[in-house]
Amino acid sequence: MASQQLLPLWRYHGVRLLRSTSTWVMLALIVAMAGTQGVMSSHLPEIMSSLAGPEMTELLAATMPEPSWHHAYAGWMKNLAQIITLGLLTINALGYAQLSSNGDIPFILTKNLRRSYYLATGAISTWCAIFAYAAIGATVTWAGTALVFSDAPYLPVLVASLVWGLEMTLISAVQLLATTLKPGIGAPVLAGVGLYLLIAIGGTFDRIAAYSPLGLSRLSTEISSQDAVGAWLIPVGSSLGLVLVVFLWGICRFNRCELA
Repeated sequence: MASQQLLPLWRYHGVRLLRSTSTWVMLALIVAMAGTQGVMSSHLPEIMSSLAGPEMTELLAATMPEPSWHHAYAGWMKNLAQIITLGLLTINALGYAQLSSNGDIPFILTKNLRRSYYLATGAISTWCAIFAYAAIGATVTWAGTALVFSDAPYLPVLVASLVWGLEMTLISAVQLLATTLKPGIGAPVLAGVGLYLLIAIGGTFDRIAAYSPLGLSRLSTEISSQDAVGAWLIPVGSSLGLVLVVFLWGICRFNRCELA
């Protein structure tokens, strides 16, 4: 019975995401960046040579390794960690600000249900979109890279992208909580950027990266390049636990918020 009552909520959030221009812009950006990684990596020496002088060209020829799928996957993970993350961070902040200030909509859609179900289903829909982006990007990256480097494996880039999805979900959960603490777009943007920088900096320290969620970015890079992967259970497990705690905290806060 409860699942049937939740159907309008899932339908509302699904349609909201599909009708959002930002969804399709982000998807197009991901496909474009993912699909060109193989070609860009294979022609990187020529590109660098055309931009450098004769002396630098000789130095690059002597020091640069042969192009391989490792470079393509590394480029994709860098795009995920920088351009895609910052883009989604802004989009999610806007989305949560709208979800928490939609007037009577939460009350209409959650008739005979807790009001928190509205924000909970909205957040989970956003997280599903994040993992869909990760899977689509990984698949397109592998397909484009395999055309140039036939030995390119699929599993490393897929798993690494899903780990990034977990990192982005953690950032999104913190943004959700920030929205319920201080309505508007400013709080989720600042919270998201702050956690993003904390993960980027914290991942450079071995002990912190091995025993906390701050190691997710480093872990995804290691997996994509098939380097020796260190401890993964604690960063992943602690991240899942932290997502759950922050999510429940945000939902409890939302129940006490006065909607605009």
